[in-house]
Amino acid sequence: MKIKVTAVFDIDENVFGTEESEMEWFREMIADKENTMLILHSNDIGDTIGETFDFEYEIFPNKIENN
Repeated sequence: MKIKVTAVFDIDENVFGTEESEMEWFREMIADKENTMLILHSNDIGDTIGETFDFEYEIFPNKIENN
């Protein structure tokens, strides 16, 4: 079975920072498709539902509100 998920995540700026060098490091980390895996975990199930190295992303300059 496969699932397609479209989501917007708020990234903790206290962890990754907001300086240009910190943002560049974050962009490089996310772009590393051989070592960066996106994992979907359910607290209700208590386990990983799926994982993939094949994902697209867009980084927004500020937090955005869900509509």
